[in-house]
Amino acid sequence: MVLYGTDSTTGEPTLIFATANRLLTSGGGGGGGVSKTSSNITITVGANSLSTEKIDCSSHTNIRVYGDSTIVNSINLSFSNDDIDYKNVMDNIYKISVNGVNTFSLELTNIPNYIKFYNDNGISDTINLYYVLF
Repeated sequence: MVLYGTDSTTGEPTLIFATANRLLTSGGGGGGGVSKTSSNITITVGANSLSTEKIDCSSHTNIRVYGDSTIVNSINLSFSNDDIDYKNVMDNIYKISVNGVNTFSLELTNIPNYIKFYNDNGISDTINLYYVLF
């Protein structure tokens, strides 16, 4: 997976994040076709902050995330291959309010080794989520 941004001065594309593609095996995942499903996870992300919690995706190639949140504003994903240097990417998790519950879901392929959440909103957000790695 390769993600590019745009240089604000020149308007030229700039590399934000790159990871080698992983071989997909029968069963759909880089982990030998074995999937991992989380239990409910609650993550609180402060205003304009990166979460301390992370999802370790190092032995899988795809992720499906779904859940709900305390605010309807979107939240960003941050990617890392080394669990040290996280890059905020423009893959916003868009939320939809259904009967007063702010829900979301997304699926990503060729994922990095680690994913965190970045809240660029001016208020704290609490996310309740489940994920499936495959």
